[in-house]
Amino acid sequence: MWRDLLTEPGTARGLIFSAPKRIRVDEWGVWTPSALSQARQKPPFPIENSNLGAGRSPLLMNVPVAHYTTFFRPQFFGFFIFDFVRGFSFYWWAKFFGLLLAAGWGLRQIGIRSRLLVIFGAVWVLFSSYVQWWFSSPTMLPEMLASWFVCLGCAISFLKDRHLWKTTAALFCFIFFGINFVLCLYPPYQIPLALLFIAVLVGVGRESRDQNDVVSAVRAFVLLGVGVIAIALILLPFWLDVRSTVEMVARTVYPGTRRSSGGDLSIFKLFSGVLGFFEYEQSYPGVYDNISEASNFYPLWPPAAFVVLAARFRTKTPISRLFVTLSIFLIGLSLYCVVPVPQWLLRGTLLNFAAERRALLALGIANILFCC
Repeated sequence: MWRDLLTEPGTARGLIFSAPKRIRVDEWGVWTPSALSQARQKPPFPIENSNLGAGRSPLLMNVPVAHYTTFFRPQFFGFFIFDFVRGFSFYWWAKFFGLLLAAGWGLRQIGIRSRLLVIFGAVWVLFSSYVQWWFSSPTMLPEMLASWFVCLGCAISFLKDRHLWKTTAALFCFIFFGINFVLCLYPPYQIPLALLFIAVLVGVGRESRDQNDVVSAVRAFVLLGVGVIAIALILLPFWLDVRSTVEMVARTVYPGTRRSSGGDLSIFKLFSGVLGFFEYEQSYPGVYDNISEASNFYPLWPPAAFVVLAARFRTKTPISRLFVTLSIFLIGLSLYCVVPVPQWLLRGTLLNFAAERRALLALGIANILFCC
């Protein structure tokens, strides 16, 4: 994109697949120059960089920083091990393979037995329109999702595994990737994903309770609490470092004072993912500003729910508890997107800090889990 703008317009030489996407300007016009600026400072990767903004902006911008929190962000390791170009490449491939592997493992952990279905689900997550069109945004969406899947799988293992070493490894991974998830620092994505995390864990827990004793549930709850407390304690110095900068951000119109009340989406926008196979950068519904905003997930959960319910009444087989909790989540969050929600409920769920358009991410992931 930079060469097209500054020197030689036209198709890039050596390009193997696809073409530069101008709409991803917050990647090529913001994130990449910011990361390069970080690398060129003396000393490199500082926590303060006036080129990026006031205060300690680099700590909030998901760019490589020479700070203890980078230990918990493996996608940035390449910038400190290799030169900038190879570190940049490592960063991009960590997005791709990290999400693919984490999604597959997470699907396996929730109880999907078929390997083909696990592969199908992981590929569906990675190549969904929403994930692809926001793949390179500064919110670190692929890394955020990958960390979320790992944390979910670890939390489920607390319910199922009793082996000491497996439990210890799961707790370490929960803390490690939980910190990475938090440091992505984009509440409009993170809050709905956290609610989905609870819905999945409750569903799997209720299924496990039918097979195990109460002690297992209590043990899992304690391990989960230990993990959350450890994440909070490890991030306490980070909070002290960025508190003044966060206060500046909180006084901005966007994103600082933006709040949601529910109902911002139409039914069409909620289910617009059915158009995903036919949209591209120059062709998308006119109700959207651009292709990125038009992106969504292919919504198969309504027909999937119909099929399962029909099979339930025909064969009298019990419905999965996880199916029930995912149904409640999908219906509840969909209602938040299309109708106004009482303020007490918004504050209680923190959805007032989320945006309806960004809640589509959690709805899309829940849709994939539900169908698989």
